Amino acid sequence: MGTLLRRLWSWMGSRNGVAEVRAALGRGATFRSKLSDAGAEEVGEMMDLMNAVDVRDLGLEPPASVSGISYVSIVETPEFHICLFLIGPSEHLPLHDHPDMTVLSRVIRGTLTVTSYDVVAEEGAKRFRAKRHPVDVISAPAETVALFPRLRNLHEFVAGVDGAVILDVIVPPYNDDTRLCTYYDVVDPSPGGGGDDDVILAPADPEPDFVCEPRSYAGMPP
Repeated sequence: MGTLLRRLWSWMGSRNGVAEVRAALGRGATFRSKLSDAGAEEVGEMMDLMNAVDVRDLGLEPPASVSGISYVSIVETPEFHICLFLIGPSEHLPLHDHPDMTVLSRVIRGTLTVTSYDVVAEEGAKRFRAKRHPVDVISAPAETVALFPRLRNLHEFVAGVDGAVILDVIVPPYNDDTRLCTYYDVVDPSPGGGGDDDVILAPADPEPDFVCEPRSYAGMPP
């Protein structure tokens, strides 16, 4: 009860950034569809809202120790998800895709090394020719970044020595029908004598010890 009272006290009179993010996503299908366009004003608006979310809004004060990789669901609907990923020190989230999805991400705590790819063409047998972007090292407090259906749609993470916490907005979310999450390996780092950033990606199983554990959300009501 003491913990709950402290949370209520810290939230009294404060802005509920989580609820503002949800309210924007709830405006309707037209608003959400525009989030697939990297240049749309709606993308900038969502980024601004996410940039205003405080660690206290998310129940992350005081900091808790993080080990392994955990997923915290904040809001789940068929149209969008708002969630957290908690990644322990030096943990690796394998290379994976986001089919026909937009993901807005903000590093709330810690440091994250991100490697992203664009799919350029199909190569048969479910393989893809892809272009690797320069590696990004993102440290909190960070501005929100994004991936889109045709831009940076595949990525992998490595957390820094103190781990990392990521706030994600996923539109539309994964499902068991048309938007399955697929993991990949780089099987040819320079196909046909291409540049260092030209690669071939093939579906692969993640490492046997890769686990993403669910955790309960302890932040402000969305």
